[in-house]
Amino acid sequence: MDSIVIPRVNPVHFNLDGTDSWFVDTIPYFEQTKKYCQKFQKDDTIRFQFIVEDELYASSAASWFYSTADPASGDTPFPIALESLSFDDLYTSYQGEVALTDVTEDSFIFLKLVITLGTGPVTYYSEPIHVKGEHEHTLLIEYCNDTNDFNMIFQPGGGDTNSFHFRVEGGLKSKGYEPRSTDVIYVNDRVNMTTVHSTPYLVKRFTFGDSFGIPWWASDILNRIFSCYYVIIDGIYYNKVEGAKFEATRLDYYPLAGWELELMENEEMNAFPPLPAPDQRVYYLYRNCITGDDFDPGDQVDDTFYIPPFDPDAGHTYSKFGLSTNRGELCVFKWDTVNDEWTKDTWGTYVPPELKEATYNLREGELVEIDPAEAGVTLPVFEFQVFETDESGNLYPQPGLQPFYDAATEKWYINAKETIDVLIRFVAVTV
Repeated sequence: MDSIVIPRVNPVHFNLDGTDSWFVDTIPYFEQTKKYCQKFQKDDTIRFQFIVEDELYASSAASWFYSTADPASGDTPFPIALESLSFDDLYTSYQGEVALTDVTEDSFIFLKLVITLGTGPVTYYSEPIHVKGEHEHTLLIEYCNDTNDFNMIFQPGGGDTNSFHFRVEGGLKSKGYEPRSTDVIYVNDRVNMTTVHSTPYLVKRFTFGDSFGIPWWASDILNRIFSCYYVIIDGIYYNKVEGAKFEATRLDYYPLAGWELELMENEEMNAFPPLPAPDQRVYYLYRNCITGDDFDPGDQVDDTFYIPPFDPDAGHTYSKFGLSTNRGELCVFKWDTVNDEWTKDTWGTYVPPELKEATYNLREGELVEIDPAEAGVTLPVFEFQVFETDESGNLYPQPGLQPFYDAATEKWYINAKETIDVLIRFVAVTV
């Protein structure tokens, strides 16, 4: 790793003074000159990080200034506090945060980093940033990861998380909606088809960049953002469609481009209803934190919420809260100031359907017990799908051959009307 690392998943792009150039200065002479300013609104927050090698590190300073100031002389700087975050035994990560509420309306600013090593100071400048109360036709993308990755500290410990804001022009075109489904179709020897299982879903093809487009560094940030575990666009959780890639719309001799990416809403995350008030403090207990022993909840106040991770496979115990979650439970922990204890509010429970299979050798006239538990089924069985099998492994639906439930023995049985080898598919769901 280099002595200084500026993570490329940061929501702003930094240029090394004296080596890197502003984007507008990198445009080839034979292409059209086109400037680009990154957009943020006054209610957004710019949070960024950088990493330095401890052995060489001396000091660092961060600031922002209006574009009317002289970057070289540092006129009219506004200091940015830097917080040190543990990275490893050899390196330390530092984080800065800029609240834009005090920035003059409709103004242009730059961020500046000065990192001093044993060899002297190293200076970085951001691309120009346009700050307004509202930037129409832009998307606010919030992102975080469940583990520390991409040279970023997303999970500093103590129950805290670092999320980041990135704003970009874009949206959904009318042709950006594409219904799809994942199907399992059985075809018999007469080419008659039967739908065995089908899962419908909706793909949204987002466009990033307006009619003028965005520079390469903005598309690079976007690509890295969608490698994170949690991505929220204007309040809605999204995931990349498997195998989806950014597709560009470009013109020859023009330096900006529009980009499209296929996304799907994360229905499990979006199942959480809005919290009672927008100013409440919310902490997410991510997947790598499955017990309350991993952090200290801190001061218990009535406006603090902790949301444990959704786990469709198992429940978990949070010992420092004195609470547990059930399998597939959507809930929140909050402090009860009357009884001085943590309480759990459950919004709902969702456990994905189970599809398990088992084979049976039926003999004519025999009553054969069918035990879903032996096939690994843990939920109530909603449907049995019975198929005859042959030596080649082909499956032939047998809709007339169905197990029945005996209330006296509390077991499932199937009447074998003929000698036949069958595969039974158990479809189990939450009730």
